Amino acid sequence: MARETKYLTTVEPVKEYSWWGEWTDAPATVNNVAYKRAMATSTCGYDLYREYLVKRQYKYFRADVGIADDTEDASETEVHVVNEEGRVLERATVRPGTPVSFDVPIDDVLRLRLLVVEGAAGLARWYGATLA
Repeated sequence: MARETKYLTTVEPVKEYSWWGEWTDAPATVNNVAYKRAMATSTCGYDLYREYLVKRQYKYFRADVGIADDTEDASETEVHVVNEEGRVLERATVRPGTPVSFDVPIDDVLRLRLLVVEGAAGLARWYGATLA
């Protein structure tokens, strides 16, 4: 088992999909709180994801997900944490001003996928995402 906590912004994804835009790792402000480590995609309309090879070396995936305060669109967005078999480990709907926290056991997970479901997908920000 890996013992150190790693921010996902320091781990290279093995796969990502963002339709015609791109994923970015940049600071974001969500619900009036500034976060140095945040991930987002710049597109919407399709399922978007980032996938990481975690090799069953971590016990937990932890992150908060929210809509950035400077987003013009006030749509809600559904996000999922998925394993290599496509099984949803955790899901939530995020709305402006109401971020959601994830604390997901992943000790049996080989690949971890962070999925933003079709719709206003480009609005969601994963911030403080760690493997522990």
